[in-house]
Amino acid sequence: MRTFYISIIGVLFLLLLHCAPPTRPTDIPPSNLKYPNADLVFYATKPISPISPTFNGGADSFYSEPSLPHGLAISRHYGAITGTPDSVHAKTAYTITAWHHNGSDEFVLNITIVKIPAVTTQPLDAQVTLGGRAVFFIAADGGTGQLKYQWYKGGSVIAGKTSAGLTIDNIAVTDTGAYWCVVADTNGFSDTSDAAHCALQAAGAPIITTHPHDTAAVAGMTVILRTRAIGTDLVYQWYKNGTLVPDAAGNNLVIDNFSSEDTGYYQAKVSNGYGNDLSDSAHLSILASSYSITIDVTGNGTIAFGSVSLARDTTVSAALNSSVRFDFQPAIGHQTSRVLIDGAENQPARLAGSYTFASVASNHTIAVTFASKSLTVIANVNDTSYGEIIKSPARDTFAFHDSITLIAKPKSQCYFAGWSGSVPDAMKSRDTIKLFADSSLIIEANFARIGRFPLLISILPTAAGTVSKSPDSTSYVKGASVSVTAHAATGYRFSRWEGASASLDSATSITIDTIKSLIAHFDKIICTLSVQKSPAEGGGINIAHDSAVGYFDTISISASPATGLGYAFKVWRKTAGTGTAIIKDSTSQATTVLLRNGNTTISAIFIRPDTFTLSAVCSPLSAGAIGLSPNKTKYAYGDTVTITPQAGLGYTFGNWSGDTTGNANPLKFIIRGNAGIIANFSPSVSIQTISIATTQSLNAMIKQASGSPGAGVIIIPAEGRYNLDNLNVGGKVTIPIQRR
Repeated sequence: MRTFYISIIGVLFLLLLHCAPPTRPTDIPPSNLKYPNADLVFYATKPISPISPTFNGGADSFYSEPSLPHGLAISRHYGAITGTPDSVHAKTAYTITAWHHNGSDEFVLNITIVKIPAVTTQPLDAQVTLGGRAVFFIAADGGTGQLKYQWYKGGSVIAGKTSAGLTIDNIAVTDTGAYWCVVADTNGFSDTSDAAHCALQAAGAPIITTHPHDTAAVAGMTVILRTRAIGTDLVYQWYKNGTLVPDAAGNNLVIDNFSSEDTGYYQAKVSNGYGNDLSDSAHLSILASSYSITIDVTGNGTIAFGSVSLARDTTVSAALNSSVRFDFQPAIGHQTSRVLIDGAENQPARLAGSYTFASVASNHTIAVTFASKSLTVIANVNDTSYGEIIKSPARDTFAFHDSITLIAKPKSQCYFAGWSGSVPDAMKSRDTIKLFADSSLIIEANFARIGRFPLLISILPTAAGTVSKSPDSTSYVKGASVSVTAHAATGYRFSRWEGASASLDSATSITIDTIKSLIAHFDKIICTLSVQKSPAEGGGINIAHDSAVGYFDTISISASPATGLGYAFKVWRKTAGTGTAIIKDSTSQATTVLLRNGNTTISAIFIRPDTFTLSAVCSPLSAGAIGLSPNKTKYAYGDTVTITPQAGLGYTFGNWSGDTTGNANPLKFIIRGNAGIIANFSPSVSIQTISIATTQSLNAMIKQASGSPGAGVIIIPAEGRYNLDNLNVGGKVTIPIQRR
């Protein structure tokens, strides 16, 4: 049973590795979070070495509050601080948090970004007479602490000359030559000035001491070419491609609004009455206004460029001198295993999880490889009494693409019969093999006693099942019959045998007459997810990828309710199928489904809640009333409302306006959204107006009016004689009385 036991252990180990949260190595929250130094000083435009924290317990992610200065980044997986600061930044406190699902810890970092020491004023050439004085001076800024100065002559330190100025008295011939100064800060970062020449002033031809340099610039910029010479009564003249440049008679040539017409080769000619000297040729070229950055993505992950996630090879454009940042986003269970910047390995970028191309001035490439966070290589022996394995390195856990050397060493009276498991066929008979951890591996070295033969069994895929043997032994005598049975793991089914048997049955027999090899092939059980919607017009559904997936695989789904028709998403629900669908969040429009045991159908359930209002008014407002049936404050999409106009005395209903038209009475109105309806009334022409004089009988006139055929009567009595607001006639008719 030894082989069966080893296979089960390997399967369990791989399942645990696959299921473990990639950024949660422990359920203990972080504590004692520390960085090597609480006060950090960096230099603008200079890449920093990764600064990693130490802590106890585990951490899901790291972040800084406030965000780190531009150009710096904190790895969300490891907490390492990397990058290239863009500019000077005053000392600021940053709280670094190691977050964990069971708690968190904090550490305060004080970060200051200073300018690298730089010479701002260069020393000038000096022409002096014998016995005279030469004075050189520089100015510098930046750096940390008090700047230190050191002067040099001809490559040698000038002892004691450690200030910004250098004075040489009583000049002799030996004092002539080139002088320069190195300025440094307390951390050792430095800048070196231009060389200034000390020469004796004497009659003679000019000597150029500073030559112009090749320069590349963007169209529209100002370009300056510089030259210097020593001598008396100097005259400068610049030439382009051998042709004199008009109005260019200074030691500096300034070209404004640089264009392609200005490209070429430039030289300066310096003359006096004793002769001339010609400078080196300097080439002026034009730079492109934008450059391409080619992105290569390998493995399970994406590269974020701004708000865009790039999962495939592509090219993006970057403006000249711009800074372009790329963030690496490995998929769950994966990590950034390799980063190549312009073809060169870049470990700081891999640890930081990002890289910034600062001041882009050429085309670049960035290649990122994502791989599983850690891989296991388990090497077993079929019988330790027959032999052993020497593994180098001697461990079970490896990073992606690490190399592993395995040596099969048989014991006395035994021989090596071959490898089984995750070993290429061409290497299975070699006693020494070299493998690469591109995936987790389970390998077995098979040994046998002389006169006995092993049965080598492999399983594909490795964790898809197990094989039992009867009788169970590491080797067999010639002529022995061995019964082998394949057992599929959850989510797989047996497919076929390969090697010593080609049977399609999971149980087969092997007759041993030499070393025999047998491979058990398993197929992943495929489950199909069907997605429906109820009702059909309630909205749309989307499956993120192929609905046919393996056992235990997940599918992303989303629902989009038809809000214009009044629908809202309610819930996902299994409605058919023999399989099991584990819905991560059944009430979320976008979720994932884990499939098991067979094909499954789930439905997106949409509903139409009472969400719409109906406003109905009269015009004029006092001309009547409106009846609604049903009368509710909110209606559902598609509800039918009966609207009945009720004209007041002296008015008749005319027509509808607003969100409907016509003159139907009553009106059947279907709710399609919030609505406003106006019932328009007009005065009735059949209403009579009767004036009663003081000499007339009011009762007689009321009787007369109540018998008239019109829609109503307005009685206007003489002023001061009657004071009743209304009168009841025969208990049937109420006639309003209007006073003047």
